[in-house]
Amino acid sequence: MDIIIQPKGIIVNPFNTLEDMPIQPLSDICGSGIVEIYQIDGLKDLEGFNQIDLLYHFRKIRQSILIV
Repeated sequence: MDIIIQPKGIIVNPFNTLEDMPIQPLSDICGSGIVEIYQIDGLKDLEGFNQIDLLYHFRKIRQSILIV
């Protein structure tokens, strides 16, 4: 069974390259970003909520081996 992912928005941040990105983003106060949510059915009245959960996909990743 294939799973098809259709974006409902995009996360925009100030980093253009991997070298610019901090290793620990929580410690970088200038590393804030913006979540742009597309106007689509199913997200009506979203502004009435205090928080939402975001699932995201690293679309520019070149390897899938994670180092912990």
